[in-house]
Amino acid sequence: MGKFLLVMLVLALTFTTAGSAQANLLTNPGFETGNFNGWSADWNLGNQAVSALNPQAGSWEARNFFDGGMYQQINGIVGGGQYRLTGYTNVSAGGSLANWGSYIGLKFYNASDQELVNYQVDTQNLPRNVYNLADTGSVLAPAGATYAKVRFGTWQTNSTPAIPTDFDTFDLEGSQQAVPEPMSMLLLGTGLVGLVGLTKRKKA
Repeated sequence: MGKFLLVMLVLALTFTTAGSAQANLLTNPGFETGNFNGWSADWNLGNQAVSALNPQAGSWEARNFFDGGMYQQINGIVGGGQYRLTGYTNVSAGGSLANWGSYIGLKFYNASDQELVNYQVDTQNLPRNVYNLADTGSVLAPAGATYAKVRFGTWQTNSTPAIPTDFDTFDLEGSQQAVPEPMSMLLLGTGLVGLVGLTKRKKA
């Protein structure tokens, strides 16, 4: 009975501290707060806004009026885990013939803030004036990865990008490290103490 109790407690602790699968790891993935809550400016925040003019779903989308980028940091990434990022982009017609682009991407970093790998999907060559699904496919977080950044934006180098570019309905699937629950730790400690007492009584 004592050994069975110990096994059950260890299993409970394992399930509460291991990485847990999440349906969507992102906060405010479709900008339905009406603002960039959960997102941070990568560059040129002044060229970006949350708009209600052309949402892919819901009531809002992120709109880029020239060049600029946003990102959201996701902590608790599991090194060696599988992740998949999808998002919708709508690139207007027009723009220069070269030296600009639009993208969504997923970058992984280690605890020293070193970039380990960048999975990026360029979207400027997809059909224009309609929403297209951009998909990284299932990708691997490198060993040592502790956090990631989901990114989107439009860039240019001495050129004029398509104006505007819209982004909406992001989804990041994968595993995220769970924090050990205090109650689980208490149960494990209580169980171990009880098992030790039971063992001593058997030896007496």
